Amino acid sequence: MPGEATRRFRLHGSDYFSTLLMPPLAALVGADAPGVVLHLIDRPGPPEAQLADPGADLAFDIARPVPDWLLRETLFRSHLVGVAARGHPDLASVAPGTAVPAEILVRLRHGIVAGDGAIRGTLDAGLEARGLSRRVVLILPHFHAMALAAADGGLFVALPRHFAAAVAPRLGLALYRLPVPEPSVEVAMYWHARLAEDPASHWLRAKVREACAGLAADPVNER
Repeated sequence: MPGEATRRFRLHGSDYFSTLLMPPLAALVGADAPGVVLHLIDRPGPPEAQLADPGADLAFDIARPVPDWLLRETLFRSHLVGVAARGHPDLASVAPGTAVPAEILVRLRHGIVAGDGAIRGTLDAGLEARGLSRRVVLILPHFHAMALAAADGGLFVALPRHFAAAVAPRLGLALYRLPVPEPSVEVAMYWHARLAEDPASHWLRAKVREACAGLAADPVNER
């Protein structure tokens, strides 16, 4: 896209993407096309609902089946890690980057991110398979708010690993592996098939790929 271009791109995604993707994407776009505006909208719903809007350019979500009129590209894979404030007294015997033993995990106060009103998180099935349960004391719809609750409220929270690694140094959080199997998920961008050959859409998708280029490494072992 020419450096003198002026256009507003409308994107859809949760605060996961506003925190993890949008800062590097804004820097890349601003360097090449300072007249371009990026507008991210956080509105619950699947990609097909977001991109039914004729003004929408891209949507970001986990990889999922979608109608034929949508195109999808995987950006990276992610799984959950545990986060807690550095120096959490109940985790003194567990080194950051290692797995929290299940018997310690269930004694902690937990928070979960649930934008759909759910009251169970992804750890619960794995714990219940071992005859264990945890105590959830806070449920929030936003990842960043939950990270703040972990930092300031003494909670243990399972967050996507790339997001956790991005916010941990600023919030004083330590990252831990979890004691239950946690399948990885694909994080993807979606766009309407009518934009498949659109030059501006091609340019924006290339910038998104560039912004995500560093997300292949596993950040769980960062201290």
